[in-house]
Amino acid sequence: MNRIFLPLLIFAVASATAQINKGTILLAGSSNLSGIQQDEDAGDDVQFNFSTKGGYFLMDNLALGLNLSLNKPFGTNGKTFGIGPFARYYFGGKFFLGAGFTSYSGDDYSYSEIPIELGYAIFLADIVALEPSLFYSKFGGDAEGALFGLNLGISIYFGR
Repeated sequence: MNRIFLPLLIFAVASATAQINKGTILLAGSSNLSGIQQDEDAGDDVQFNFSTKGGYFLMDNLALGLNLSLNKPFGTNGKTFGIGPFARYYFGGKFFLGAGFTSYSGDDYSYSEIPIELGYAIFLADIVALEPSLFYSKFGGDAEGALFGLNLGISIYFGR
């Protein structure tokens, strides 16, 4: 029994205390397919998003950085480009909670969004992680509504 219990205890303690150290650089790419719930006049829609992030861990487990995004709503010829800051905090070096602000502009309209995400970093190697997350975004401007969906990303942590 002790042969099984001791390795499990060591794994649990190491997982709970794992962290991403100050000075680590985060480079990430992700995409999602999300449902848009808009105001009554605009109706609901679906869109594809691709984003890249670059960040720096100012302290253990806390990264701040810049997000660049491209959105393409289905059923339209338009697309929007976005830029804005983000913050991410890691719990135990694996679970993360993120938030940000992104300003978008396209051919005919502009809007801003406040995204919130909850995810998990699955480290495939010491510095490479697959990161599924759930997200919710509230947006306003020329269009108002909310986004929700599942995000899938891959991240590289330099200096981890």
